[in-house]
Amino acid sequence: ARLMALSLSLSLALACVVAITAAALPVAELRALQDLYASTDGPHWLISDGWESPRSASPCGWFGVECTGDHVTGLYLSGNGLAGVLPDTFGQLSQLNSLDLGFNGLRGELPSSFANLTQLMAISLRENQFSGQLPFAGITNLAFVHLDFNNFSGTLDPLADSANALEVLGLTNNSISGPLPKFLSRCPKLETLFLGGNTVTQGQFQQLPPLLSCLDMSRNGVKGGTPSFSVARGNSETQLQELLLFDNAIADTIPDQLAQMSNLVILDMHGNALSGPLPAAFATASNMEVLHLQNNEISGKIPDTFQNCTVSDVDLSHNPFRCPIPDWASFTKATCGERSQKATPHRIRTACLRKDAAVVAPQVQVEIYGESKCPDMASIEEIFLPIMQQIGDIVDLTLGFIEKASPEYPTGFWSLHGQAEVLGNAYVACTTEQYSVLDALELANCMNQDQYHIPLNAKQCTSDSGLDFAQLHACVYGDESGKLLAQLADKATDRQANWSPTVFLNGELFCLWHSLPCQAQQPEDFMKAICAAYTGAPPPACNNSATN
Repeated sequence: ARLMALSLSLSLALACVVAITAAALPVAELRALQDLYASTDGPHWLISDGWESPRSASPCGWFGVECTGDHVTGLYLSGNGLAGVLPDTFGQLSQLNSLDLGFNGLRGELPSSFANLTQLMAISLRENQFSGQLPFAGITNLAFVHLDFNNFSGTLDPLADSANALEVLGLTNNSISGPLPKFLSRCPKLETLFLGGNTVTQGQFQQLPPLLSCLDMSRNGVKGGTPSFSVARGNSETQLQELLLFDNAIADTIPDQLAQMSNLVILDMHGNALSGPLPAAFATASNMEVLHLQNNEISGKIPDTFQNCTVSDVDLSHNPFRCPIPDWASFTKATCGERSQKATPHRIRTACLRKDAAVVAPQVQVEIYGESKCPDMASIEEIFLPIMQQIGDIVDLTLGFIEKASPEYPTGFWSLHGQAEVLGNAYVACTTEQYSVLDALELANCMNQDQYHIPLNAKQCTSDSGLDFAQLHACVYGDESGKLLAQLADKATDRQANWSPTVFLNGELFCLWHSLPCQAQQPEDFMKAICAAYTGAPPPACNNSATN
């Protein structure tokens, strides 16, 4: 993904890596950079331009270092082969405001000197082996925190000083414990809270943060009743779009409130001890697309309202509903009588395969890997739409996705912007398969006009693009999309693509868009590079591109 372009207030965007020539850095900051290189196996980094000869140029020209004035303000070394521990001197980079060390082999506790990084606004340490408690007490400006897939422990309390700044907090699959802290209810900007796979056993909010749209409290051992979701005075309803509470120990009836959340798109509470009747209002919830309540103790009859159900993906299996289950309710997968053995998590699956047309000369292989709710992915899709419209015959374009196979999640994948993003990815993948990659780009560009409402805007966009929504909808929510998504995610993993978007040209890394390295300085450089790589007679648009 991206380290955050804060000036644009992108919820999970990542700032571009800009090497700005600066005056001599303070000695302490230079030492911190040198120690980082030495303690993380610098000679074996994938890219180490400038670092291996530290006296040959200003550190502000080293790969991944961003300077403002005479201080280091950004450090971007995601997926660069760093291995080891962060040095004790790391906190001497006291003016750092953006840090991305994700997807490396870093381990151990963060140094106590981290407390000196009081200007830090955005941090990504995803997919390392960090451990220990969060060292963020006293830091007040943290807005974007991505620490998913590590082994951090302790409570969330050290983040309390950034309550007024937090917009995204990701700690999926760590060892965070204790109750949900009260300060989270006071976060006026918090939009995304990912705490799945920890041991936060008490998940009650005093009141929901006013802008919270994605909440993952799955696999935490949350006990007791269903968490309440009251909103602050003056707000008529919650903004929640995605609520994941599966694989906990919630023993309660299902509150009608959940069915009345008009913005809720995805609700997954499978694997709890929910009992009592199924709220009839779920069947016609205004925006709900996914309702997973399998492996509970829900009983009674299937409400008649489900005969006119508008929810796309329903799983009520392995609950003791009243027998017999009506024939019209087969789509719910409901079971009756005694609760049977535990079901495997319901997820999207597909058997779609690409079909590429033969051409006279080999097509130029272009691969783009990203995330459907990423603003920078929207930018690259906007760039490539006219390219494919003009010279698509010479391009074999793959639109792939950076997501992690996670069968416990309702879609079968974990993605940086949540389950709604996976559904957006699925619409693009299914359109590529059932129509063409050009149609998929047109659909993506339409949905990108309002990324917040992906995938709800897919219906209108398919209509605008002249596509069959029912056909695509069946692919996304039927037995057609998971295998395709898995194939594309595997390709992204094989390419070690973890920046959204990453572009490859004929199998070689060409660009981390809005970052470095990137051989495209301007949008038109992508088309020029494709035309230059084509070995056949270039189409007329290539000649026009070459003269511009």
